[in-house]
Amino acid sequence: MTASQAIVTYEWGDFKHDPRQVLARFFDAHLYFTNWGTRVLMFRFPPGLLDPDALVPYLMDDLIALSPEAKTPILGFTFQLEPKWEWIEDEDGSLARLVSLRDDILAGDYRCIYLAWLKAVCLQDPDEQATFEEPPVPAGLRRLTPALHQLAKFIDLDPHLIKSAAAASPAQAPKLSEAALRRAIGNLPRGEADDFLLRLLGGEAGLAHALRRRLQADLLAPPTADGGGRTIESLLAAAEQIKRDEAKQKAAAAEKRRIADLEKLAQTEEQAWQTVDALLAETRWKAHEQAVTQLQQLRGLADYQKTGAAFHRRVKQLRAKHQSRAALMKRFDRAGLA
Repeated sequence: MTASQAIVTYEWGDFKHDPRQVLARFFDAHLYFTNWGTRVLMFRFPPGLLDPDALVPYLMDDLIALSPEAKTPILGFTFQLEPKWEWIEDEDGSLARLVSLRDDILAGDYRCIYLAWLKAVCLQDPDEQATFEEPPVPAGLRRLTPALHQLAKFIDLDPHLIKSAAAASPAQAPKLSEAALRRAIGNLPRGEADDFLLRLLGGEAGLAHALRRRLQADLLAPPTADGGGRTIESLLAAAEQIKRDEAKQKAAAAEKRRIADLEKLAQTEEQAWQTVDALLAETRWKAHEQAVTQLQQLRGLADYQKTGAAFHRRVKQLRAKHQSRAALMKRFDRAGLA
């Protein structure tokens, strides 16, 4: 327990209080995770700063819920994922790496809520997924912040599905410059400006967000797109296609590296055979393992150059030379060096 946070760890039992009540009274954010798959993230907001109607399309039963507690709205994400029965370090779900999402929501950036919606739909019965309509797609899904990446990791959201969803996401509007904010402040009616100053003196929570939103209303379009409405089937199908395309790209890159390595080996092929002879002449088993690895690389080169017959003749000669060494012959057999 410190002046700004409380961390409670249990190996047996559970928290002895209602987390929502504790959050509503004392804190702005709550994180809970277990090694059997439970993931909970909740944010408390000052009254009057959220637009509940804008959040409604993203809400889903108990998985993504907005509820008033002690006159302050609380937005909560609650997921039960597949169990991972290993010790979880706090760094895996550190609240410090997620808490900036609260400010994003206050600024009208609903990317984190949209990502939570994607995960929530994926947890539904496949036969019922078609009944869920996609909410408005927030801007900026193509370039996630570190906090959004951490959220996706925390709820185990498929990165390919994020890319699929991001196809309909416009770019974010550029941040307002200080000069633009000064001009917008200067254009505020005097009465409204005085009202903001009085609220500041009164210590109103979240006033900076309220003022920034008021200024942005005059200078920027809303940060969310009007789109949405895609089916989860289409999003999942696109995600699978992205996954296949990435696999092909990785395979092509790996093949390119393999060919480059083989062409490099071709320049020193005879030296490589001499290295094999020297390693096999030793009595250390590690040297023999290195020789077998070198032979496997030479076999790959022979396949690439279509000189397999010559390769097998040289392997046959090596086997004849060392046929009395049973352990070495077993290594040759396991490696398919017949």
